[in-house]
Amino acid sequence: MKKTKQKKANKSNKSLITGLIVVIVLLLISMFFMFFKTEKLDRDCVSDRCKCVAWDSPLFCQEGWELKDGYCYREGQVTNGRRPCSKYDCGDYFVEIKY
Repeated sequence: MKKTKQKKANKSNKSLITGLIVVIVLLLISMFFMFFKTEKLDRDCVSDRCKCVAWDSPLFCQEGWELKDGYCYREGQVTNGRRPCSKYDCGDYFVEIKY
């Protein structure tokens, strides 16, 4: 009789541990997705809420234009290359964006 109680206890402990592991894994996965969603929202909104203080990112041209020697060329037209902001001052903290 003791053996059957012990087997039931071991089985119940294994089920409990398995359940806890599943819950922890699900929590980690949900936290992972929440972090990346929050990061994207911050990048989208930071330019509206903060002041740009550095332009250290590489030059780029709009779609359809070709970058050569810091200038953008398209069908005989020329314009300056654009450099997006790489660091924002948000008052209490700074946000750096890597390109």
